Order: sequence, then structure tokens, then C-alpha cells
Amino acid sequence: MSRLIAPLVAAKLTMAQKIVGHVFRDAQLGVEALTAPGAVRTLENGALSYDGNASLALLGDGILRVGVGLQSRRLCETKGLSSLRISRAANNGNLARVCDTSCLTDCIVLHESTQGFASDKMKGTTVEAVLGAVFLDADLEAALAVMRQLEIE
Repeated sequence: MSRLIAPLVAAKLTMAQKIVGHVFRDAQLGVEALTAPGAVRTLENGALSYDGNASLALLGDGILRVGVGLQSRRLCETKGLSSLRISRAANNGNLARVCDTSCLTDCIVLHESTQGFASDKMKGTTVEAVLGAVFLDADLEAALAVMRQLEIE
């Protein structure tokens, strides 16, 4: 793990990797996925970033929709049922529940202004960001394996 990662953040990353069943080859991707917007993250070039996991979450949202869509197709569901399944799986309430029940919430690197509280939106964004990070770190199948590990359906 890179020396640029603070010990507390490294511990959160280690815990998250155990939860999702994926060890990041690029630890910085894992840290970015766990970093909520507003929290300061030091980039490899030494610059500071306040965007957190937002860009990874955009990618992860697409991965999530592909994964649920593939599952729906395997089940031979209609377009309407497939759309409903995707909407239910991708909403912040469901993703926050996934984050809480898996204990991934404890791994989120929060900005001090949150006073240790992660909103449902923040939790949902983190789950999506983890999927995006795993996809970039490995491949689509690895990201789909994380979805299965987290029981995202």
C-alpha cells in the first residue's frame, strides 16, 4: 500500500477489501472510492482533491445497471420488470441499506463537517464508487462479483 495513504484510511481500505471480496492492485482507486465528497484526498502528484468518489460513482452506477440488467435478462423478465428491478436496486435507499448491512459504511472516509454521519446519498454513492473502482482496477466480472458479494439485486 502506498505511503501516501494515512494509517486510518489504510485500515478502512483493508476492511472494505475484506467486505467486498476484492483486493485493489491500485490502492489509490480503493481510497478514492471510499472518500466522500468534501473530504480531502491527496493525489499521487501531491495535489489535493475535494471531489471524493463522485466520478467513480458515475461509472459504478452504469456497472450496477448493467449487472442488474444482465440478471434480469437471465430471468427472462419483461422490459417493465427489468426497469423496475434496476430502479429498486439503484436507488439510494437500497444502496444505503447494502452499505449498512455489509458494514461498508464504517469504511467511508468522511469530511469532518459531517460529524461522523453518512447520509443515505453518501452511502449509495460509496457503493457505486466501489463498483466503479473495482471495474477500473480489474474488469467487469470482478465488479459483478462484488455486486454478488454485497447481494445487490
